[in-house]
Amino acid sequence: MSISGCTRASFEPRYQVSGTVTYDGKPVPSGLVKFQPDVEKGGYGPGGYAPIKDGEFCTAEGICAGPVKVSICGFDGIPLEVVNEDGKTVMEETNLFKEYPTLAEIKHANTVIDFAVPEL
Repeated sequence: MSISGCTRASFEPRYQVSGTVTYDGKPVPSGLVKFQPDVEKGGYGPGGYAPIKDGEFCTAEGICAGPVKVSICGFDGIPLEVVNEDGKTVMEETNLFKEYPTLAEIKHANTVIDFAVPEL
C-alpha cells in the first residue's frame, strides 16, 4: 500500500503577485494582503501574503495560479505606543477600515492586481 501526500513540489509553479491598494482614492500607507486558494472554484495550494507599504505590495513566496480569496487589512502607517493586556508597551497602527474580503484570479504568470477598497 502506498500513501501519497502533499509536497512542496505539488504546489509548483507559484507566481509573484504584486500591485497597489487604495482606500478612498489614496494609497494605503501600510497593511497586509492575504491570499487563500478558493477551493470551491478549483483553487489549490498554500495561502500567502504580502505586506502593503505606501500603497504597494508584492508577495515573497508566490501564489499558485487559479481563483483565490483575498483579505485586505489597511492601517494609517502612524505607529503609536500602546499598553497591551499584559502591561507591555507595543507599537500599533490605527485601522483605516475593517478587513476587506474580495476575490481574484492568479494567472499562470507573474500577476499584477490593483485593489480599490471601497469605503466600508
